[in-house]
Amino acid sequence: MSKEGLSENFFFQTLKAAVIATAFCVAFAAITAAVSGFVFLSAAAVKIVGAAAKVVSLALGALLSFRGGKCWLKGLAAGVLFAMLTAFLFSAISRSALSVRIFLDLALGAAEGLLSGVLVSVLRPV
Repeated sequence: MSKEGLSENFFFQTLKAAVIATAFCVAFAAITAAVSGFVFLSAAAVKIVGAAAKVVSLALGALLSFRGGKCWLKGLAAGVLFAMLTAFLFSAISRSALSVRIFLDLALGAAEGLLSGVLVSVLRPV
């Protein structure tokens, strides 16, 4: 498969967006941890910052990856994949088991991905 064909591939774009979003999310988590070393952040603030980091990360991943049409569908798939990647990654880092809450994370990831895909469609028409 040529490089042009690969960049237009639905699955490649979806995987690329999820991996980029995961990298941004890990970077945002590291920045939050560094800032919390200097400034007190309450548990509620950390949750809000974490949720915002996920939304921004997925939007950046979608903006950098999606080309062509059906961005909403690519966003939906990338959101679910991103939610799975971050759930497994952060549970491995914290050495804790996944809980039933992963289903909520998957649903929220799908919604965030869908909105990110729609955002890409609006900002970059076909």
